[in-house]
Amino acid sequence: MTKRGRIGRFDERGQAGVETIPFGILVFIGGVLLVVNVWSVVDARMTVDSAARDYLRAYTGAARASDARSAGATAAHETVAARGRGAEPLAITAPREVFGPCRSATVTVTLDVAAVRIPFLGTIGSTSVSATETELVAPFGAAIGPATDGTVCDA
Repeated sequence: MTKRGRIGRFDERGQAGVETIPFGILVFIGGVLLVVNVWSVVDARMTVDSAARDYLRAYTGAARASDARSAGATAAHETVAARGRGAEPLAITAPREVFGPCRSATVTVTLDVAAVRIPFLGTIGSTSVSATETELVAPFGAAIGPATDGTVCDA
């Protein structure tokens, strides 16, 4: 006669095999790498937004086109360096429009971000993150003089 409800000493119900521990560790590490990668892209997006905005602030505040481009590039590189990303390559597509009061200026700033960073091994792959901003050059240009081609900002 056997006892009811008694589970044998070597019954496997409710047991997890030894192979589940390494699998759980791999899933945890993969999840951590995914979260770090997503945060790196979000941080890079905030960086390029700030760099594009600062580029245009310096660009639109300059008196001449040659000064505007160099002032904008300097401002963008300083912004990226201030956020701790000075070593990563920064690409700036400068405004192609004619420089002058009441003209729009559009800039695109692109930053390459490492896809996965592994300690002691380096980086694997890369992702490009870019931002485009548009602003008017001296929208209150009538206060400093008319535009060279007769355009008016509020027209």
